[in-house]
Amino acid sequence: LTRELETLVAGEQQCVAKVMLTRGEGGRGYDGSECQQTTRILSLAPFPAQYAQWRQEGINLLVCRQRIGDAPMLAGLKTLNRLEQVLLKSELVSRGAVEGVVLSSRGVLVEGVSANLFWRRGKTVFTPDLARGGVDGIMRRQVMAMLKQMSIELRVVEAPLESLWQAEEVWLTNTLMGIVPVNGIEDIHY
Repeated sequence: LTRELETLVAGEQQCVAKVMLTRGEGGRGYDGSECQQTTRILSLAPFPAQYAQWRQEGINLLVCRQRIGDAPMLAGLKTLNRLEQVLLKSELVSRGAVEGVVLSSRGVLVEGVSANLFWRRGKTVFTPDLARGGVDGIMRRQVMAMLKQMSIELRVVEAPLESLWQAEEVWLTNTLMGIVPVNGIEDIHY
């Protein structure tokens, strides 16, 4: 896999290499017991140019009208079963936004459409509990480790949307965008 990735990105200065793993070919239906060999799919795409500007200038969010359901068996994982995010991204496009806050069907904060969510109030940083859904991103874990190393209190919480209205600072993270400050969410400005 490493050799395949090195060949794929050879000559690229900055790009996005994506690796997808599936259970492979097998019988019809949900039973994967006949699948004997994992299928690997590698793809290459340009690096999103807007992320550098977002990191410098910040972005505004909207609150997504659509909500995502609890999926505790998939909680924390980034799977190919992301139809809810496809629908959420369509909502962002139709509303003229670049990113949004996503709530669960129970009304608690989960994440951004394509990023993890953090907020700060006083000397405490908060991030949503992803035990029932959402992606436990690589950059999220790095930020959490950095906060611990810096002795900054971090609380992983189930919190309502209103928690963001009381925040002094909000930011999003993912592996490609890094850490992006949030300037505002709808009528709230930070």
